[in-house]
Amino acid sequence: MDQERIIHKEDFTLSSEGEAVIVTIDRCKCSYLEYCQTAKENNLPAKCCRMLGHRWLVSNYTGCNYQLKMEYSEDSNYCQGSIYPGEKINQILTKDGDKITIAGERALVLSTNAFGLLMKTIYEYAPHLLEHVLFESTYYSSVVEYDNIKDYFADTFELINYLLKTSNRLGNMRYEIIEYDPLQKTALIRGRGSYMAEIFKNNHLFVSPKASCASARGRLSAYFTKAWGEDIVCEEMKCNAFGDDYCEFILLPKRI
Repeated sequence: MDQERIIHKEDFTLSSEGEAVIVTIDRCKCSYLEYCQTAKENNLPAKCCRMLGHRWLVSNYTGCNYQLKMEYSEDSNYCQGSIYPGEKINQILTKDGDKITIAGERALVLSTNAFGLLMKTIYEYAPHLLEHVLFESTYYSSVVEYDNIKDYFADTFELINYLLKTSNRLGNMRYEIIEYDPLQKTALIRGRGSYMAEIFKNNHLFVSPKASCASARGRLSAYFTKAWGEDIVCEEMKCNAFGDDYCEFILLPKRI
């Protein structure tokens, strides 16, 4: 990097900590300082170009996948990053022998038909409980998912985006963050391909006039509550089960 004039060698240091490479950069002498400060002031997700460069060098040299965790302190003139093997992250979805686990807990694979019959049975005997069961069970399991990987992300937007993409890979829903305001603590999320909307339509389950995705509300409420350190309420404004093109959710502080 010094030879390519990306950053002078006296302005950064490399050290080791177990399997990790620790990169420390004097940010006062970094040409990306203004970019990082502007991103932070405007609450935009940002990654240090210098740190990413170091991660690429380590990954390219070793032929292995490496992750980057950054630390940024207002009280210091230095940025520090830890570059470590990707295998150290506990994947949300894993399979080991006969067991499938999600966030470290054993999981089962059910068809939408089997799960729909379960929901229909609950609905027939206690329709007033169905929404609460779906919301709260997903809320608390989503808290576990968040806590299991939060230490590997320096940016909450990136963390939430990762969790939502994982939810898509698990077949729940394809989420898209439309608005994200961590200062006001509000967000607008759209989802497509909701398995729950499909189950509600196929089994004629209607617990409210315009909403069916209680599980999605629980998931989003949990993620944003953890990210913003305050109780966040999630309401579904549009739903695919009722003819809308997508499901739409708003998130805002409970105190409002």
